[in-house]
Amino acid sequence: EARTFANCDAGSLYIKEGDHLNFVISQNDTLAARESKKAEEMLFKPFPVPISNQSLSGYVANTGTLVNIPDAYAIPDSAEYHFDRSFDQRVNYRTTSMLQLPMKDVRGGVIGVLQLINAKDQNGKIIPFNRDSEELMLSVASQAAVAIKNAQLNKEIKEAHLDTIMRLGLAAEYRDKETGGHIHRMSHYSGIIAKMM
Repeated sequence: EARTFANCDAGSLYIKEGDHLNFVISQNDTLAARESKKAEEMLFKPFPVPISNQSLSGYVANTGTLVNIPDAYAIPDSAEYHFDRSFDQRVNYRTTSMLQLPMKDVRGGVIGVLQLINAKDQNGKIIPFNRDSEELMLSVASQAAVAIKNAQLNKEIKEAHLDTIMRLGLAAEYRDKETGGHIHRMSHYSGIIAKMM
């Protein structure tokens, strides 16, 4: 949706986990058309990005500020962050305009970074991202942050639920030896059946 609003060729999503960002998903219309969707998926491998001012996404996560770059290859040497051209070189792509947006939770903490690449005009020509639309795109990033936070909370609830079941099972083991032995046997049999399936 963010790519549709911004009318851009590509985009990526980074989620904060501890002291790094996980590159979790990327879309690229040019590569999808040229390489097919299957090949595009093979080109993008999840990887961690340190939260530091060295990389663009790390800088946005570290500072919580939006970065709008008209040409990624023309970032001044004096800038705190830099653009890594290795992906472009590997897949024969040219990243030009970039919009990096912090995704913040309700407390203002950065939980991820939304990266938009190569804004296009009506004729498909690559142009800089419109500075007037930055507020709209920050709102989109905020909505994405809410969705991601909700998904993370749901995952935590499921994990807590499973942990409670495991603890109740352990408590039942201590009730008597027969119940504990039965639980261990059933756990073992379930594991064998799962492996066979």
